[in-house]
Amino acid sequence: MSRQGTRGVDPRKVNGELFTLTYGALVAQLLRDYEDDDEVNKQLEKMGYNIGVRLIEDFLARNNSSRCNDFRETADIISK
Repeated sequence: MSRQGTRGVDPRKVNGELFTLTYGALVAQLLRDYEDDDEVNKQLEKMGYNIGVRLIEDFLARNNSSRCNDFRETADIISK
């Protein structure tokens, strides 16, 4: 079987579309569960914060960098 259907497909576009679909399904489920826009926004903010914390912790653990002394130093290490 040939893979003619996958030629010329930009992986970034596919990843973006998958993200949009997944995020939309998540928000729709939260709206069904909470029925209050403010509570949905609180839950999304909490989820985003927790994901960000985990990403930074994982990055710093893999980077083997020394302990940061202030926020500016932390931001510099993350941006590099």
